[in-house]
Amino acid sequence: MLRIESSDVIPARIDSSNQDAFQGRNFTLVKPRWVDDSQASSCKLCHNKFNQIRRRHHCRSCGLVLCNKCCSEKLPLPQFGSQLADRVCSACFPIASCVTMSYSPQQEFRLQAALSLSTLCRDKPAPVVALGGAHMLVNLAKLTQHSNVDIMVHISSAIHTLLMHTDLVEWFVSIGVLNALSVMLGVPSSAVALKQYTVLTESLNSLRTIAKANDSLKLKVAENACLSASLQLCSRQDPSISLVAATVVSLIAQYQPTHGHILAVPNVLRTIILKISNSEEEQITEQMLKILEVLSKGNDEIKHSITSEDAACGSLLAKVFQTNPKNLQIYVNTASTVGNLATNSIDQVLLQSSFNAVLSALNRSFPNYVTYELIRAAANFAYHRCNSQFLIQNFSTVVKLLNHSNASIQNETFRCLFNLFSNRSMDTIQLLSRNGVESFLTRFSEQSALMENTKNFLNSTKSNYA
Repeated sequence: MLRIESSDVIPARIDSSNQDAFQGRNFTLVKPRWVDDSQASSCKLCHNKFNQIRRRHHCRSCGLVLCNKCCSEKLPLPQFGSQLADRVCSACFPIASCVTMSYSPQQEFRLQAALSLSTLCRDKPAPVVALGGAHMLVNLAKLTQHSNVDIMVHISSAIHTLLMHTDLVEWFVSIGVLNALSVMLGVPSSAVALKQYTVLTESLNSLRTIAKANDSLKLKVAENACLSASLQLCSRQDPSISLVAATVVSLIAQYQPTHGHILAVPNVLRTIILKISNSEEEQITEQMLKILEVLSKGNDEIKHSITSEDAACGSLLAKVFQTNPKNLQIYVNTASTVGNLATNSIDQVLLQSSFNAVLSALNRSFPNYVTYELIRAAANFAYHRCNSQFLIQNFSTVVKLLNHSNASIQNETFRCLFNLFSNRSMDTIQLLSRNGVESFLTRFSEQSALMENTKNFLNSTKSNYA
C-alpha cells in the first residue's frame, strides 16, 4: 500500500516473483480482483443505484462494478494477457489505453502512450501507479532505448513527476526505474540539443531524488550503470548538466559503502580532479571537491590513489588555494581533503606543495569554519617528522592561533605544535620561549585526558628510596 496525495493506493504487480518491469515484454500484470455484485448497490462512478434496467458491469482494468454508461469503453488489455476488446470504465480508460498503446511495436503509438502518461503522472498519479502506468514507463525505456528521443523526453519527464511523491521512491526502484534512468542518461549526443537537455536534466533530477531518500538507495544507484553515466556527465561542457550530475555523485558518495563502486569507474579520480581544475563554475567545483573529500576519508590505499592522481595532474589541490574563490566552501572541502590525505605517511613528499599551500592560507583571514580545516590539515602534516622544517619556518603563523577565540581552533593548533614538539623538541622549545610558551602551556593544561595520562605515566616511574 502506497500513499499518494492523501490516497492509499495498491500498486500494480507483475504476475511473477520478478517485479522488474525492465525485464522485457514477457510479463503480464496481476488481474484485478472483481468486486462481488452483492457488494455493489450503486455505480462506483455516477452513484446511481442498480436495478433491472441499470445493470451491473465489471471493469476489466480495476475490477469495480459500474453501470453500462460508465463502463462502455472497449479496449484490448495485453497487460493482463488479453488481446480481445474488454470492458473498461471511463475512469480507467485514459490510463489503460496508454498502457495498451505501449505494447504496440509501432513508434507512433508508443510516442502517444509516453506523451499521455507524462500528463497523467502529473494529474492522476494514483491511478497511473494502480493500473500499471509506472511499469510501462520502465518497460518503454527498455524497448525504446535510444531509437526515439521524443519518447525519451516524455518518459524522463513522467518518471521525475512520479518520483516527486516520496512514498513512491523505493517502490519505483523495486520495479526497475534505475535501469530505465540509465537508458535515459545515454541519450545520443546527436539528438536535438533542447530534447537532449530535457532528458538529461529530468533523469539526473530523478536520480538526485532517489539518492536523497536513504542510504540503501544510494547504494543501489552506485551498483547501477547510472553511476558511471553520472560521472561521465560531470565532464559535460554545459554547466547546468554538469552541476546536477556532480550533485548526484556527491550525494551517493556520502554513504561510505558506495566508495568501492565509485572508485571502480575507470579514470574516476582523474575525471574528478581535472573537473576541479577546469570548471569555471564554483558550484561545480564545490561538489567535485566534496566527492574527493569524502573519498579521502577511506583507507591508506585510497588516499594514495588520490594523492598520486593529484600529483600526476600537477598538484591541482594546492592550486585551488590560489584561486581566491568567492565560495568559501571550496576552501573548506579542499583543506579537509588535504588534511585527510596528510594522515598517510607514504605520501608526504607528494603532498609538500599542498602543505605549503595550507600554511600560506593560514596567513589569511577566514571565517572560523575555514580556519579550522586549515589548522586541522596542518596538525595532520605535523605528525610526520619530514614536515617539521616547514612548520618551523612558518611557526609564527601557527602559534598565534593558540589564542584564537574558537576553542576547536585552539585545540587543533595545540595538536599541531605538540606534534612538532614530539618530532623536534629542542627547536620547538626555543621557538616557544620566544613566543607562545604561556599559551602553549595553557592549552596543555586544558587537555584533561593528556594531563591525566602524563601524570599517570610520570608517577608510574617514581622510585622509592630507603
